[in-house]
Amino acid sequence: MKPNAVTCLLLIACVLNLLFGCSHRKAVPLPELEQAEAVMFEHPDSALHILQRMPKPTDKEQHALWCLLVTQAECKQLLPVSSDSLIRIAYDYYKPTGDARRKAMSALYMGIVNYKLRKAEEAQIFYLEASAEVEQTSDYKLGYLIMYRLGELYLFRDLSEEAWKAC
Repeated sequence: MKPNAVTCLLLIACVLNLLFGCSHRKAVPLPELEQAEAVMFEHPDSALHILQRMPKPTDKEQHALWCLLVTQAECKQLLPVSSDSLIRIAYDYYKPTGDARRKAMSALYMGIVNYKLRKAEEAQIFYLEASAEVEQTSDYKLGYLIMYRLGELYLFRDLSEEAWKAC
């Protein structure tokens, strides 16, 4: 018994559906995360309120973004930091990815948190990593924030020549 053309086409369609239909699709960002990110620079207190009200995301990518945004909002409001565990989640997630902007942001906030925890050497390493990553983007505001923090660190450590170059 020979398979006819319709049977062959149906079999090929099923195989293609199995191969491409089960591929991993990128999760759609939660509306709360998008809203918090949109208001972060002008209203970090509102962004933090949105992030604290929402349930913690279960998707790894969304959870990493949530951790990054919570840390960013807390740092912008000059809230005290007790550990780097929250930003570490985001940093560890974004480090191996190809998203240069998120890698730079997570390295920047790792530096800020370490600086607040009085770990200046670790902060410097993260700031330098962030400055290397931000060069791959066109986000000049982020680049300014990174170089400002690096210059501030150098200035407070009496490294005026390095501070001048960073600023």
